[in-house]
Amino acid sequence: MNPMLDELLTAATTWAGTVLGPVRPEPVKLRPWAATWRIGRGPGPDLFLKCSTAATGHEAALLIVLRRACPDLVPDLVAADPEHHRLIVASAGSVLRDRPGNGTFDLTVWVPLVQRFAQVQRAMMEHVDELLGQGIPDERPKQYLEMLRAFTGAGQLPPAERDRLRVLAESWEKTGTGPIASLVPPSVQHGDLHDNNVAVGPDGAYRFFDFGDSTVAHPFSTMDLPLLFAQEDGVDAAGIARLEDAYLEAFTDFGTLGELRQELHTVVAVAPLQRAHNWARALSTGESGESGVLAWDPAAAQEWQNPVEYWLNRLPRR
Repeated sequence: MNPMLDELLTAATTWAGTVLGPVRPEPVKLRPWAATWRIGRGPGPDLFLKCSTAATGHEAALLIVLRRACPDLVPDLVAADPEHHRLIVASAGSVLRDRPGNGTFDLTVWVPLVQRFAQVQRAMMEHVDELLGQGIPDERPKQYLEMLRAFTGAGQLPPAERDRLRVLAESWEKTGTGPIASLVPPSVQHGDLHDNNVAVGPDGAYRFFDFGDSTVAHPFSTMDLPLLFAQEDGVDAAGIARLEDAYLEAFTDFGTLGELRQELHTVVAVAPLQRAHNWARALSTGESGESGVLAWDPAAAQEWQNPVEYWLNRLPRR
């Protein structure tokens, strides 16, 4: 095991023991930035212990607010220790990816799924100031330019890529990018909304988990992965429009469907910048260069196929 995760597990197991009594952790997902262990307890649903590094450890604080704002949409929170970046949640059902018949992008599954996640975002809009005060990363549209600039001096990137990003930043500074004065107010964006981060309860209702990549942002940036998956799986234009409409219905008090669709496309085009930032945090060395230049471990990045560069390369070319 990664020595850092080994250290986290030792401390987290001790903490979990003070909450539940003696536990026997069984690894479920081990990553350099976070790890999850199953700690089943008796006849009830399985419990899961998750702990994260400081760079990605805002999930515990976020989940406390999520449970208060929309308890039917996220797992039951047994205990949370935001100061030490760890939490215990109860299983909310079977994981969507593991259910029979899953494997292709099925609109009958994803249409109600994105509609339900939009309910999370509507419920969380009134809690934005609280989330920012709790240290949830601020990726609202007004931050886009500074987020981009943070990569222009990153030594982990090839010089040609830094030059491209510098030119792009200059363009954004002159012309603006994204809905800087958007119709829709900020909320939580999931950051990694796919079928392995959605639980299906006995009643068929979806609950969302793994908010480690979540930030305070334009809510529409959540739709980048669902739309990407749909396109990659060959969903036609009518199907894509159906998926977009289903999600946007929750926001039609802020604008017409046409206005919202245009805003959605603008936000999704910039979403790779947020993904690059998420990966830079996850692979952080714990250091920062001058003027807030991001620093991440290049060896760790190579193990994960250089995701920072991958997502930055998906940004609009101008």
